Amino acid sequence: MGPTWLHDRLCMDGGVSQTSTHADVVAGVKRAVIVSLTDGGSNAVKHGLRTSVMPNTLQAEVKALEAQGTKTKLIVCGLSPGMTHIKSLVDPTSIKPMMTDGRSRGVDEAKELVAFWN
Repeated sequence: MGPTWLHDRLCMDGGVSQTSTHADVVAGVKRAVIVSLTDGGSNAVKHGLRTSVMPNTLQAEVKALEAQGTKTKLIVCGLSPGMTHIKSLVDPTSIKPMMTDGRSRGVDEAKELVAFWN
């Protein structure tokens, strides 16, 4: 599934792609926030945050966006505190703790995101 437009905001569905971000489709916008499970490094598969070993160009995409004048913020979710590996991104035993951690992080990072966006 590709990106969908809602009013003047772009909502992304990572779906299946080389980077799982599709960041290239927002090239040229004033600001972009990329939320990714991983920074694109080689440890992503080892930790269970990426399901394929295809090359990840996330860092290159961020650089390309910035080179085109897009102010870019990359938020790397990673694993919840205390976790070193996840068996499956859809494992029911992992979903609730990761949602709780994600909400807490979202609240903590909200001010920073507002400052970035404005």
